[in-house]
This record gives sequence, structure tokens and C-alpha cells, in this order.
Amino acid sequence: MKAVSLLLALAVCASAAAQEAQIKAAHFIASPTSGFRSVFNTWIERVNAEGKGLVRIVSVVSEESIPGMQMPTALRNGLVEMIAVPPSYYYKLAPEGDATMLAEVPPAEQRVRGAVDILQAQLNAKLNAHFLGQYGYGVRFYLFTNKEVSSMEDFKALKLRTTPTYRPFFNRLGAQQLQTARGEVYTALERGVVDGYANPASEIKAAGWDKVSKYRIEPGFYSSKVHVLLNRKFWDGLRPEQRAFLDRMAREVLERELDPKMAEAELAAARALDAGGMKVIRLEAKTAQQYLSAAYDSSWDDLAKVAPENAKKLRPLLSK
Repeated sequence: MKAVSLLLALAVCASAAAQEAQIKAAHFIASPTSGFRSVFNTWIERVNAEGKGLVRIVSVVSEESIPGMQMPTALRNGLVEMIAVPPSYYYKLAPEGDATMLAEVPPAEQRVRGAVDILQAQLNAKLNAHFLGQYGYGVRFYLFTNKEVSSMEDFKALKLRTTPTYRPFFNRLGAQQLQTARGEVYTALERGVVDGYANPASEIKAAGWDKVSKYRIEPGFYSSKVHVLLNRKFWDGLRPEQRAFLDRMAREVLERELDPKMAEAELAAARALDAGGMKVIRLEAKTAQQYLSAAYDSSWDDLAKVAPENAKKLRPLLSK
């Protein structure tokens, strides 16, 4: 009788395990000290703790297994079920994702206004993906330089390390642009090959760039967004209660709970750089407005070239 009971118990456990959706994920940053990876790891812990028997994220790989820029393709092909990447990583496939970087309203309002619905349709069709959630809304980019600036004219004299994310903005500023690998930024600054770069404040000290950067320019611009996407076929195959659970964890935990905390940590990191001796350049009100207009208008104009219809729809939905 005991043997029969044990077999029945094992059968029940095996059945429960078979019903649990198991997810293999990929994140674009490997280091656990990164704020972007730390938030994702915390979210995974919550998902696994609250979703026992329902949903479990069983593994997370990074660039040691899949190069970051190849993660969207890996998701589309079903190599992994979930990825967490900046929308710039899938720009060539679905450029509309970059619009969330320009958002002036938080994720919850983006959903209410219908902006996420537009993005969802594009991801479904172009990337075989389901948009689950996002974080990094309050994490602003700053321009860090080794030369003092006070007017829009001053930016024309700068040599800036660039990426596709900043290129329209830096073009609008009239700055000279040089594309270098992230690992070469320290040396490029030290040798004067570049005068500055854009980045969130929280990543500066970890990279050691605070030792070769003199100024942080305010105001900050854009949002350093990370999108969490699921393979669409995998999402469609989940039971309704599994989809509802993941949706709740994305909206309530990732976007409403963890995202604001990350913004607070980002602000603290900026203040820590200031306290460590980095000087802050606060642009005068009129110049600051011109600076921000250059950042946002240039990027919206750039998006309109590749996705005119959706850029026109998204801009009012994501603006204040």
C-alpha cells in the first residue's frame, strides 16, 4: 500500500511539473553588478517564487552564449523563450521599439494610451515576439565630457563617441562622431581621441570612466529602456492562467515596483559621481530646452524615415 501511495504521489508531482511552463531566457548584460541585470534577476526571483507549479524561468544566458545583437533572432527562431534587451538591439527588424526610449510618460500610461498595442502588433508580425514588459523609464542618459560647454554652439567643437542610439541627436548638435567599442572608451578619453560620450550615470563607475571624465551635463535625456519579450509561439501555447500571471508580474512587479526603484538608484549614482569630484554643467533654461529639443526631435525625425505611419501615431501617445 505504501508503495502504491508513493507511486501515486510521484505521478502527481510529475504531472504538476509537466504543467509548469519552463522558460530559457537571455539578457544582454552578464555582470550581476549592473543595475539592468540586477533588476532582471530580482524580477526572476519573484516570478519563480510566486509562480511555483505555474511558470518558472529556469536559466538566463548572456553574451557568453548568444551575442547581444543576435538575441532577437534567437528569440524569433525559438532558441530561447525570453530575452531582455534594449529596443535598439532589434531596430532593424522592428524600429518602432525605439519610440519607448523617447517616451515622456511611464509604462503604465503607455499601455493605457495604446502605445504598447501598436508596438505589440509590430513585434508579433516582424519578430515573432510578444511584448511582456519594460524597465529603465527613469534611467536617463547624460552626456559626459572633458570639455566645458555652455551654449549649443559649443557642442560643435566636441568629438563624441557615438552609437546608433545617439547618432541623430549628435548630428543635430553638429558634433564630430567616432564609433568605438565600449571596451575602448576609457583609452579613447584618456588619449583625447574623443571628448565625451553618452551613458546612464549608474554604469560610469563600474566601467572606470569616472577617472577620465570631468563633466556631467544636465539635463538628462531619453530613457535607457530594456524590453522583456517572449517568443510568440511559446506565449500562444501557454494556458490562460500562465499568461495572466506573467502579464501581472510584468505590469505590477517589473514596471510599477522595480522600475521606480531603479530610477532612484540611478539618481543616487549621478549624485555619487558629483560627490566624487565630477563637475555638473547645468545648461541655462533656454539652452537646456534647445538641447532637449535636439535630442527628441532628431530621434523622432529619424524614426519617421523608417516607420512613418507608426511614428506619427506613437509620438502623441508617448509625449506629455
